[in-house]
Amino acid sequence: MKHPHVHRPSARPPRSALTLLVLLLSTCAPAVRADPPPELTAEQRTAVLERVCSEISRVYPFPEVRDATRDGLLAKLRAGGFDDVRSPKILAARVTEDMEALSRDKHLDLYFDPLWAAEIAERDESDDAHAGMTPSQLESGRWENFGFKQIRVLDGRVGYLDLRAFYPTRHAGPTAAAAMEFLSGSSAIIVDLRRNGGGWDDMVTLLVAYFIDLEEPKTVGVLRSTLDGSYFVSEVPAFVRGPRLTGIPVYILTSSSTASAAEAFASIMRHLGGDVLLVGETTAGAENPVETIALDGGFVLKIPCYQKLDFGTRQGWEGTGLEADIKVDAEDALDTAHLHALRALETRLTDEVARDKLRWAIDGHLALREPHRVPRSILQSLSGTYRGAGITLDGGSLLLQFDDRKPARLLAISDTTFAVEGRDDLRIRFITDDGRVEGLERIYSDGYQAMHPRE
Repeated sequence: MKHPHVHRPSARPPRSALTLLVLLLSTCAPAVRADPPPELTAEQRTAVLERVCSEISRVYPFPEVRDATRDGLLAKLRAGGFDDVRSPKILAARVTEDMEALSRDKHLDLYFDPLWAAEIAERDESDDAHAGMTPSQLESGRWENFGFKQIRVLDGRVGYLDLRAFYPTRHAGPTAAAAMEFLSGSSAIIVDLRRNGGGWDDMVTLLVAYFIDLEEPKTVGVLRSTLDGSYFVSEVPAFVRGPRLTGIPVYILTSSSTASAAEAFASIMRHLGGDVLLVGETTAGAENPVETIALDGGFVLKIPCYQKLDFGTRQGWEGTGLEADIKVDAEDALDTAHLHALRALETRLTDEVARDKLRWAIDGHLALREPHRVPRSILQSLSGTYRGAGITLDGGSLLLQFDDRKPARLLAISDTTFAVEGRDDLRIRFITDDGRVEGLERIYSDGYQAMHPRE
């Protein structure tokens, strides 16, 4: 992640652009490796462990945790705790498990990936001060649309952004601007970070900037690198391309997999935003920004290497995570946030047309999640043949079929009004007269209506 620099004593560019979490680790390697890696000798295994401990001593920013982690690894090495390991990948997995157990830091990991290690080494020797992604990471980013997995407008004009990663603005900025432009007409926004494991800080602060009005950049964090002594400022920009999305409710969906830069986004939005709610589960608790270091033999060490100097009054989350404001299971977070947004908007709006649109959306949402219970006798009375349509009773619900189209299940809003499964623009209302069913009426969200008399 890229932070503006206030001071950089070293002329050499940073190893990466201040990454809160190294992205897409599994996709950095080639899809198929023809040959298995050679087995490690005892000398190679010892060299890897000693180099890891050396980097922990040199770089890890928290002395007590640093010393305990290094000493624990060395003690296990000297006691023969790794003597049975021959595979480089197994060694990386075992060392990672031990480091995380000793440090309780979810950002301290070892990987065996010769391609990735070579790309990091090449990047570190580059004169490009913006070099933060390896070629494999960049290619993965393009295939994943730079993390912007899904962008749509839910019923009730609630914008939805499924964001899987925060890629650097150098590459993903145009995609971000296009996504926010698409969502700019929304009355509320849901940002889904349930599958987001982190990324680069400059994308975090850029997206935050779309939700707040700033006359000048806003500092939200100051950090110092233990790699080269440089200082970094995390700053929300005052300018964004396209319209802002201010003054509307924002819902951030979280899970136990929401980590690092995703947690930073949620934390900053809580700190600076107005009507912001986290919906879902407590996040992973991976706060410490990291870099990647290429080691000999194709190993890569991911390690925290920034001291947090100033976060203002913003809440930290290392080891604890961020608690949701509305606590639900992650799989229920989207439905919960959508309904909450619809009800919140309904109380704010005075325009009758807008309120009718929201009531339509709320009724459809409740019919899908909590359908009204209609007595079976009434369902039986509604089934039958209508001009151009047929209604059949299937178990405890009605099926609607127009001509030769595929049947659709009806979801009860009331005894005589139904939503149509899979359609947010259509309702079916049965017309009755003194207990007799006279016909059914198609009602569309744009106001169009069509009558089907009973035959």
